[in-house]
Amino acid sequence: MFSVFRRNKKSFILLGIGLLLALSAIYVFAQNYKVFIGRRSSEFAAPGASNAADNQRSLGEMPAPTNSSIRDLVVFPNAAVELIAGPQLKSGSPLNPYTRFDRIAASRGMRNAQAVPSIPTMRLAGALFVTRSSAVVTGSGTRFTSQIDTHGPAPLFNGRLRIRDRDGTTMRVVQVASIQSDTQLTLTAPWTFDSVNNTSADTDYQDQSEGWAHDASINRNYYDLALCLYEEYYRTGDSQFLREARRVADSWWRTEMCKEGRERDTSQWPQPRVIALGGLMLRALDGRPEMWDWINAYLRYYFNNWVMAHLSGGQLYGGARESGYLLLYAAWLSRVLPDTFPLTAGGTATNGATLRAAYLSDVERAAVNYYARVQYPDGSWRWDDPWAQADDGGTLKGIMQPFMVGLLLEALVAVHRVSMNQQVKATVGQAITRSCDNLYNITYRREEAVPDVPGKYWRSQWYYYYGGTSVHPNWFEHGGSDQGALLPNKAGADGADTVASQRNQNSTLPQAFGYAYAITGDERYKRWGDEIMDSSFGMSDGIMGVADSPYSQPKVYTMNYRASGKFLAWRLMNSQSSLNNRAINSNHVAATQ
Repeated sequence: MFSVFRRNKKSFILLGIGLLLALSAIYVFAQNYKVFIGRRSSEFAAPGASNAADNQRSLGEMPAPTNSSIRDLVVFPNAAVELIAGPQLKSGSPLNPYTRFDRIAASRGMRNAQAVPSIPTMRLAGALFVTRSSAVVTGSGTRFTSQIDTHGPAPLFNGRLRIRDRDGTTMRVVQVASIQSDTQLTLTAPWTFDSVNNTSADTDYQDQSEGWAHDASINRNYYDLALCLYEEYYRTGDSQFLREARRVADSWWRTEMCKEGRERDTSQWPQPRVIALGGLMLRALDGRPEMWDWINAYLRYYFNNWVMAHLSGGQLYGGARESGYLLLYAAWLSRVLPDTFPLTAGGTATNGATLRAAYLSDVERAAVNYYARVQYPDGSWRWDDPWAQADDGGTLKGIMQPFMVGLLLEALVAVHRVSMNQQVKATVGQAITRSCDNLYNITYRREEAVPDVPGKYWRSQWYYYYGGTSVHPNWFEHGGSDQGALLPNKAGADGADTVASQRNQNSTLPQAFGYAYAITGDERYKRWGDEIMDSSFGMSDGIMGVADSPYSQPKVYTMNYRASGKFLAWRLMNSQSSLNNRAINSNHVAATQ
């Protein structure tokens, strides 16, 4: 063997050098690939999400960077998920100057998730039978095991049951101790009323302090908790958030308004502000394609009736919130609806591409000919609300609510991202920047001192601005609340807590300023967005918003977190360094199921 080595010494040396060079090249490639895909990127790919090569492309306006200066941007499993949930900066990144944002996102998000029942309130299937003095309830055609949860969040969802009494009207409130099968359960106490046969029941319940369970089901997902939890999963890689996002979305899917896609009576569908379609879309992309049929049916109905039917109107029908949500959802569907998806009634839809094209055409037309057209020269949107009543007894006339405009701007950002029409992009981009100018320089109370809290400034939006009521037409001309002009002007007995509460009016706005900076490179928008973000999460003046307040409702958290994380990513980008000014082709974004 040694003699063979001596005869071929030169060859062996060259072979060794070649192997070392090859190993070095492999190592360098592996390290570069690791930088390219981002740290822990494999942890961020949700099971059930499409990972086709084409879907690895990021959305046109916000490509995932390959340079290390912004390496902490989340790499999403596909462009469809990124459109809805991204871009995002990884939790704990030193590039985020607002560390409280990360802490609250995780702790409050998980707390709010745990308050959502896995089984929502609902009317029970089948018929129930219960005998006087017995704790046993039997059923025919019932599904007790899947429709009642004895271990849900107390006091509203832990086995509550209302059984209709013999008079056909009175609902007797009881509680379930245990469930033996789909057709038998045991109450915590014997039935003290007359025996009743072949009756109905539901799981609604009213608590003195918590209110009705059906209202709580809606309020705990208001502004889309499932969407926030998915975003937190991608930001952290923590599978707890993925589990909770799926559970919350699945519970929402089972509510009476959806009935797992079976509810097709449009009179039973809630308004856009309530429906929380972002979380359902992400769940549909995450292994539940059967959701697409109902999502499309709901959105097409409302979008036609609340947006397309009002393109020639002089103001936003239903205000900026409802019309903003609808534009946002339509823009998302124009890219993420799959080519094929299961139909609730059976069979498979194969016209997804046609549906996407119709949504894209409609959102581009609406964005230019409706939303941008009715924007005022000063960048505001103003509308009447004949359904809302102020404290003077009048209805709202010619008002703007800045936090609602934030939701509309979220939608216009989505249109700007999905459109490939440069004229549309220019018009929409101008509408976004003009609105940001208005929201910072006119309606934002950044230099207005709080008279009874020395050294503090409101640094908040007004609840109303412009217009007034049918009784006092100019009540809100320079800002105000339901109580009238320029109120609240003093913090009152609650002092700094009142200031913090008012800053919640900023909750929906930072993302728009971040995007304005990203598409223009104008440092003002980044600086203004940072000021608004700091007022809520920075505590540079010792006061922050109420996203983490133990006294705030869950919707305060979701108002702040549904889109503000995108600001943290967009503030790192600008049109010169990070944009390629292309919109992704719909075939590369639509999920393949």
